[in-house]
Amino acid sequence: NTETIAQILQPAVHRELARPWAETLAAWITENAPGGFRWHVSGDVYSLEYARWIAAVCRAAPSVPFWIYTRSFGTQPLDWILDELVRVSTLKGGNLAVNLSCDVDNYEAAVDTALRLESQGMAIRLCYLTTDGIVPALEEGDVIFPDYALRPRQFATLAESPWWQTLTSDQRGLVCPVDAHGKSAKRRCGPCARCLT
Repeated sequence: NTETIAQILQPAVHRELARPWAETLAAWITENAPGGFRWHVSGDVYSLEYARWIAAVCRAAPSVPFWIYTRSFGTQPLDWILDELVRVSTLKGGNLAVNLSCDVDNYEAAVDTALRLESQGMAIRLCYLTTDGIVPALEEGDVIFPDYALRPRQFATLAESPWWQTLTSDQRGLVCPVDAHGKSAKRRCGPCARCLT
């Protein structure tokens, strides 16, 4: 997929192929994933052209809710990439839920970006990955993703997890239900729509 998209977005072919392929993918997603489509299980938005192409797919499938996690923010040209995604986001009445993916390395940039967007009337969600169990200040609506070593799968219940015991009740409410409780029909992306709005 990555190689195909890179070929589509090459400057020599971009004008001829990008739009038809965006429309083709949008039609496929509308037919096969009408309930929602997540961009990237792994990877990120690596260029302004790619961000514009993602936005074109979202515009061409207006009935489908899309969501994305991105680390493309904080400095130029990364903020330009983010701004392209925000143009079609749920923050502006579009169909792409944009989530800022952050951890200890880029938390401050994520907060600065959230404040920049808030000053423009848009509240964006921070999705924080903790690898050491430490959780910084987060807002209601943000999400905490515990790294695999912290996830309580080896315990009978979540309440038995030592990491869980370190969290405040507010922080517990921010933990991703899928990561915290395991993947089941009742606890997965879809029934929990926190990152999808």
